[in-house]
Amino acid sequence: MAVDAPTFRFAPGLSLAYTGSFPQQTALFVDGQIAGAQVSIGDRLADSLLDWIPTALPYSVDTPRQVLVIGAGGGTEVRNATTHGAQKVVAVELHPELSRLGAESQSGTTVGGGEVDWVVGDARSYVAGTRERFDLISLAPTGGFGSSAAGIISLNEDFLHTVDAYAAYLNCLTETGLLAITRWLTVPPRESVRVLLTMAEALRRVAPEGVADGIVVVRSWGTVTTLAKPAGFTATELDSITSWAATRWFDIDWQPRLSEPTAVFNRIDDPALYRAAAASIESTDSLVHFLTGYPFEVSPVTDARPYPHHFLRIQSLGGLFGDDRGSWLPFAEWGLIALLATLGQSILLALLLLVVPVVLVARKRSESPPGPHLSYFFTVGFAYMAAEIAAIQQLSLLLGHPIYAVAVVLATFLICSGFGSAWSDRLSLQHAWRVGGGLMLILMLTGAGLIHVVHLLQPAPILLRIIASALLVCPLAFLMGIPFPHGLRLLVGSTQTQIAWAWAANGFASVIAAPLAALIALERGSPELFLFAAIAYGVAGLLAKPHSGNVTQTFTGSL
Repeated sequence: MAVDAPTFRFAPGLSLAYTGSFPQQTALFVDGQIAGAQVSIGDRLADSLLDWIPTALPYSVDTPRQVLVIGAGGGTEVRNATTHGAQKVVAVELHPELSRLGAESQSGTTVGGGEVDWVVGDARSYVAGTRERFDLISLAPTGGFGSSAAGIISLNEDFLHTVDAYAAYLNCLTETGLLAITRWLTVPPRESVRVLLTMAEALRRVAPEGVADGIVVVRSWGTVTTLAKPAGFTATELDSITSWAATRWFDIDWQPRLSEPTAVFNRIDDPALYRAAAASIESTDSLVHFLTGYPFEVSPVTDARPYPHHFLRIQSLGGLFGDDRGSWLPFAEWGLIALLATLGQSILLALLLLVVPVVLVARKRSESPPGPHLSYFFTVGFAYMAAEIAAIQQLSLLLGHPIYAVAVVLATFLICSGFGSAWSDRLSLQHAWRVGGGLMLILMLTGAGLIHVVHLLQPAPILLRIIASALLVCPLAFLMGIPFPHGLRLLVGSTQTQIAWAWAANGFASVIAAPLAALIALERGSPELFLFAAIAYGVAGLLAKPHSGNVTQTFTGSL
């Protein structure tokens, strides 16, 4: 949605020393969240303003010829690049309407003498497939400061700010290229600290020799810009950065050979960015000590656990709620709290609507609660949902958008599981327990290797990636369709109450598995979620394994 408002202002981290006028802007929103601003190409005020925002920092180092803007939005950073002399700009934007608006504001081809190519698609897929090399790759703040500070995006998967992503960006730079990441500043610092540590870890992967001399951190009143240069910053470049920052009242929290933290213009109580950079560069032990003592979880994340906006430790919740009323509000992550609340509600409602009716009927008929078959259907229900959610998360990276991943994975699982259920009638009950063992092995291998396969397939065209995604999960989904009907066959001859218990246990597990699996993925990552699903199927296989000649009697013998 594009909204014209005379009083709208969008310039993240704009220097407090700026005394010029503000250009007329059009606010851009996606799903109710601010997604950037659009400025008319003929408005020269925009060009003067751009040199006073933190994302202009890399242009103080050198004039890049080729620039890649990731998350181009309405085109502000595209204009920033062309205004500062870039000859060619590639603007990658996932949302097609934002890309269209951005292209319109830049008049399609040329702005300030620079050529602009707009690419609609996923930035990770573009970076994986392109052969171009860039003098600058820039990522500007997305969304508004309010959503970042409140932690409502903590549950969002974001593959643009992982160690794997930063390493991919660094590999797309020229020999003297720069990677620039600008994020919102929160107090105490959280996201900016993680960006810094993620940048350092990515540099260790790509250019280990550049860690000590290749990172600069500049902070405004509201944003933090982190620069990474694998070749290392020269003394002349550092002098240019220092002069540029001082003119705009920005503070340098880290640069090579900085001996102590300095905050001249925008002071904060804890020089966390300086301490994080110093610890990361000094040694692994120093970094571990810093991470252990920091009040938030700010260690770098990978594509296996793509939650770079999640900082609150679950074990810290008790301390937060135990503080004086209201003092914990600035540090709360409402996304995590909402997930825990959803899990609690799911358990209560599933008990009330699924379990309680069966309990009442069983008491009326004086039947005791079942043992093995209740556990069997519970583990099967949890395992199916956990594996499905883990597959959706990892294939979101391959397909470039979670909507594509949900559509492909759900369709493949439902169709292939249906075929598996139909085929299960041909499987002898004496041997069907082996399906659980086979699923355990396959899920363990999938958890360990799927993310690597995804990385290999990323450069492929989108149609091939869709086909590959379906083929990757098809065999797994086929086998996952067998355990449930197999369990029902084992209950042939049982009472209606026993069958009702089976459906209730499976339904209860399926309901609570969605938020529980999301919580496991958030805290441990999708590979471990695959592992939980593997263990659950392994347990189901053991429960269904015959220990006597009559497998059905063994399965229901405790009833």
